Amino acid sequence: MKMKEKIYYRSPKIIQECMIYAQSYSQKYKHEIEPDSKLVSVDGYSYKKGSEIINFEIDSMLNYVSSYVPFYKKLVSSAGLSPADINSGNYKNIFPIVSKSEIKKFPEDFVTEISSHKPITIHTSGTTGQPLAVVTNKEDRAKNYWFFNSLLAKYGINYKNRSITIAGKKLSLNGGRASISRHDRYANTLYLSNYDLSVQNVDRYIEAINKFNPVYIDSYPYPLVTIAKRILFLGYENITPNLKLILTSSEALDDKSRDLLSRAFQCKVIDQYGSAEMASFGYSENGAEFYFPGMYSQLEFLEDESGHYEIVATSLIARGMPIIRYATGDKIAKFDINSVGGSVTGKILGRKEDSLVLPDGRVITQFNPISGIPYVSSSQIFQDKNGDVTINVIADPGYTNEQSRRVYELSRMKLGEKLNIRVKLVNKHKLTDGGKFKFICSDYKI
Repeated sequence: MKMKEKIYYRSPKIIQECMIYAQSYSQKYKHEIEPDSKLVSVDGYSYKKGSEIINFEIDSMLNYVSSYVPFYKKLVSSAGLSPADINSGNYKNIFPIVSKSEIKKFPEDFVTEISSHKPITIHTSGTTGQPLAVVTNKEDRAKNYWFFNSLLAKYGINYKNRSITIAGKKLSLNGGRASISRHDRYANTLYLSNYDLSVQNVDRYIEAINKFNPVYIDSYPYPLVTIAKRILFLGYENITPNLKLILTSSEALDDKSRDLLSRAFQCKVIDQYGSAEMASFGYSENGAEFYFPGMYSQLEFLEDESGHYEIVATSLIARGMPIIRYATGDKIAKFDINSVGGSVTGKILGRKEDSLVLPDGRVITQFNPISGIPYVSSSQIFQDKNGDVTINVIADPGYTNEQSRRVYELSRMKLGEKLNIRVKLVNKHKLTDGGKFKFICSDYKI
């Protein structure tokens, strides 16, 4: 645990909220570009002068990586070309599809050589078993949030409106009533912890949501569905009279869950798609059609042996660590681009994961046991029929017992003291009978 985190968790709630305010204030660059609802509208293609402007953005990014990013500079040089020779018409013949595992081997090769702005490192969620340290900067993050805030504006919401975020962050180590929420007064956001939600305390979450009365909620689907089921069971009506929108992300939102959320909260439900790598950004109002704004990224949809299509993305906004033709690992069930462009008919297929069931009744669907820990290649989590958890780790050179200790402590902090946890080094991860990787595997039955 980093020193800043140790100070946070050892501090009283009022100091924790001051630290959250300071962190939020330091990231005010997220809102420095004025939102534009047309940016994320389907007719935004014509608004942005169609494919001409998008091709210009692609060519600009290709010239940038060919000039300043080591991996792509080498490819261009070895092909006997110059950066000016690379364009939207030929780059797929020169630049290969790149996977996350390839980036993890030599991450410095994908980082820009331009260092005029202080880099910011963020980490992917780790639900592929391979969390990635992404190097970015304030300008990249501002552009990313420009699209998010513009999506809010599309539904008549200002990013300054009251909001609730339910995410995979432990807010307190003390437990009890004060543990489930923290108020970020700068961002006007109430944070609720995914790690503390259980059947026993779900009413406290409903109470917190009702009292804060947000205009929009940003959440993983699972915890919000758990809350929605309880609301419908109790017959509550209009518990959030100001609520206009629910945005879900990080997990696939199925039709049944979408209906539950809509009925419980009486508002529009949007399924948002994106990544910490800022490789792609999209959203769906009905689950059957996703819209990907062409100004954010250039997407390819490559058919696999099962008839599904893998999403390969070239970001047009990420210049700190720009990745051309990035294999996201996500797939779409049916590929059918509409004539407007950027609108894809078909469901994004979420990875089929199990859940961790904890002794106190909590159910965890999002869990990263190796976030920010060096010399760790990947992890996989198993819960046996007795409820005990084993975290299998594939190590990189430089891994020591210190890293195992940190994985254990991080897992213990997030999952609690009552669970038996062990960390085990392995050479490879287990695959399903169909040869697929599952991040969380459970034989535990309630």
